[in-house]
Amino acid sequence: EEKDIKVETHSGLIKISAKKSNSSKIQGYLSRKLSEEKIIEKKLPKGINTKKFKYTFKNGILEIIFNKK
Repeated sequence: EEKDIKVETHSGLIKISAKKSNSSKIQGYLSRKLSEEKIIEKKLPKGINTKKFKYTFKNGILEIIFNKK
């Protein structure tokens, strides 16, 4: 869910972290895996405005939109 995702930018990097906040309806192994925070960090291309961006999460797809400088 979108509330479980956090997107940040700093020093030319994008950091995406996800952690399932409520996994009471999920059982066992999957619940443990989803409750662990997952972090992805990638270098961003030059020429984009890292201070202004927006993101959406629909049907399991995270879309992040940046503006050019």
